[in-house]
Amino acid sequence: MASSRAGPARGPTATPWQEVGPGLLPPESPVYFDRDPKLLRLDQNTNPLAPSVVKEVARIVERAQLQRYGSARGGRLRKALAERAGLPEDQVIVGNGSDELLDTVARAYLGPGRRAAMYRPGYDLHAFFALREGASVRELLVEPFSTLPPGREGPFVFPDPPGFLEEVDVLFHSAPHNPLGSRLPREQLHRWATALEDGVLVVDEAYAEFCEREPTGPGELWSAGAEHANVFFTRTFSKAWGLAGLRVGWGVAPSPVIGRLERFRIPYTLDSFAEELALAALEDPSFLEESVRRVAVQREVLERGLRERGFRTLPSSANFLFCYPPTDGQKLWEGLRDRGILVRRVSPTPSCRLPLRVTVGLAEDHERLFEALDEVLEAEGTPVPAPTRKRRR
Repeated sequence: MASSRAGPARGPTATPWQEVGPGLLPPESPVYFDRDPKLLRLDQNTNPLAPSVVKEVARIVERAQLQRYGSARGGRLRKALAERAGLPEDQVIVGNGSDELLDTVARAYLGPGRRAAMYRPGYDLHAFFALREGASVRELLVEPFSTLPPGREGPFVFPDPPGFLEEVDVLFHSAPHNPLGSRLPREQLHRWATALEDGVLVVDEAYAEFCEREPTGPGELWSAGAEHANVFFTRTFSKAWGLAGLRVGWGVAPSPVIGRLERFRIPYTLDSFAEELALAALEDPSFLEESVRRVAVQREVLERGLRERGFRTLPSSANFLFCYPPTDGQKLWEGLRDRGILVRRVSPTPSCRLPLRVTVGLAEDHERLFEALDEVLEAEGTPVPAPTRKRRR
């Protein structure tokens, strides 16, 4: 069944959000591309570096005893993560990627007659999981550059319109936000958790390591979340840890929330090999620290190169940049794809038909991207600044 979308109400009771009716698929579901060695993937926000632990695969396979089932709930990894975070084990959950945990939230707290909420642009699967359970989704469309003149962009702050969280069972929000890259202030977390009353605030921290002062330690927002009984944080090994192919995720919440989630899961979703490799990765935090440092350096390079070519970008605390291109976004995306480079297309906003999200890559990835951008922009008749043309030659 296709989902239905109702626009914002008009008249005296007008609201700034829209309601998406129950259905199997969210509107504007993204297109995913299979792995292709000829493509430069700047659309997935993954780590271009492989952790040193992959060199130990043979040893880890033997240790995993693949002829047997692993732990039903990822017990060994759960214990290691709890010790690392300084939390009781019953406040930690692990799964087959953080997406499995987000899906479990939808099954545990949503269904027909219930409502989830999220901001748009946002992570499409948040809506997908809710709609698939027969819930409706309240979407608040935001305009990232609405109040900021070109050249003076700051971190985006999400609005709190009156009534937005009324009758909402789950608020999904990523922090740093995907795709805008902005952090979640502690005071806003408190407001949302309080406003939800009997609902749950799900903070999707897939990119949190990139903005933590101590990326290998407990999350900086977790102490704020612990002051409430309804905040669930999710993490993943897919991004900063460089293990996207494993599909390992984990989460932190008060024990009653974790207990409810566990009742809605099937056992053995985390396979033995993935658990062993994740445990080995935890023993080498230096790779994570180096990845975070590298992203911070190359993010500045990428942002500077995009701005020189007329893009508007938001400051980001993650390993990607949200940007408005200086020309038609779809044509620009197609031109890059034709040159073997994929970036992510984002849901349109009021002021831009097609924003783009670009993953921070290696230095050589950015050089290749900039060269392709110059070719596409020149072909579209968009002036390319002389300094970039000179450097390119």
